[in-house]
Amino acid sequence: MASPATQIVHGLKYEGWRALGEMMGIAMAASVERSAEYDVVVPVPTTSRRLRARGYNQAEVLAASVARRCGIALEVPLVRVDSKRSQTALGPRERRANVDRVFRSVRGVAGTALLVDDVLTTASTAGEAARVLRAAGAARVDVVTYARALPRLEARNERSSRG
Repeated sequence: MASPATQIVHGLKYEGWRALGEMMGIAMAASVERSAEYDVVVPVPTTSRRLRARGYNQAEVLAASVARRCGIALEVPLVRVDSKRSQTALGPRERRANVDRVFRSVRGVAGTALLVDDVLTTASTAGEAARVLRAAGAARVDVVTYARALPRLEARNERSSRG
């Protein structure tokens, strides 16, 4: 059986439960270091295909909630310019290659940015988005996600539960 966090992420991402984003954002905002001074909250962009299918970018739903709770401006300075394969079935090396140069900045970013996504697996997506934000002028980029996927641990637990 999937963990509660996995079920919540899947509900937001694949089952259209957009309202979960507010609750998830509340939890994420609580984890944001209060001593850090952020100038902007930035969602990780999704592909245009996923945006059409879902009707929303789950990272933007989360980022909006985090921004409201933390009193920080929400900006969308990144776009996803390439929709390569889904990251879900890829290994770490393939994930890095799959997100190489997929984001583009549509405007400059000043100060410190808080990058928001739903799940951190290998940090390939967040790393590439942060690289583009830094190139667009961000002095620092921190990342906050709702969940941290541990693929090897999950696979091991799945094998042992079948056992």
